[in-house]
Amino acid sequence: MPPIRAEVRLTMPTLADRAMVHGWMTAPGIVERMMGPPLFPEIPVPTLAEFTSDWERHFWTHERPEAGRMFVIEAAGERVGAIAQNELVTTPSGRRAAEIDLWLSGPAVLGRGFGPAALLALCRVLDGAGVGEVVLQPSARNPAAIRAYAAAGFDPSPLPAADAARHYRTVPDYRDSVFMVRDLTASRSASPP
Repeated sequence: MPPIRAEVRLTMPTLADRAMVHGWMTAPGIVERMMGPPLFPEIPVPTLAEFTSDWERHFWTHERPEAGRMFVIEAAGERVGAIAQNELVTTPSGRRAAEIDLWLSGPAVLGRGFGPAALLALCRVLDGAGVGEVVLQPSARNPAAIRAYAAAGFDPSPLPAADAARHYRTVPDYRDSVFMVRDLTASRSASPP
């Protein structure tokens, strides 16, 4: 895996940032990769009200980190996207796990390494909180996302999607979700004492 060269930092958002992040997620050149026609007619694009309802207050205020939190991704002082950690869960194997979501701000920032760099930054935060596994679930119809997640050290789960969803206590986002997993405990055991 080639090294991630982009440098990003994760910052805490405010409640006022909800509209901005919704705008990024629904921006032309971005939204078509995740939801709505033509590739995802079964996944409706949420309105701002629906987005605000789904991404509750605690994501923006970080008042309940175990329940989930949102971060704004910054690169060279510019806001280039958002990354969210969903509720921390305990898997049947007894490990703590977190599902995460990622949106970049627009087509101009795609392919510059910001997504993989943000994934690595959030993995460091979650590793510090004792999380053992991090999971994302892009659609098989979004090969660019799968490549970006692989560049950040995420591997396809060996479990079929329905089993992976049960294991990580989530529901599949897509009919063709590809569960991509990064084992944070592997990097802990590989670290020098």
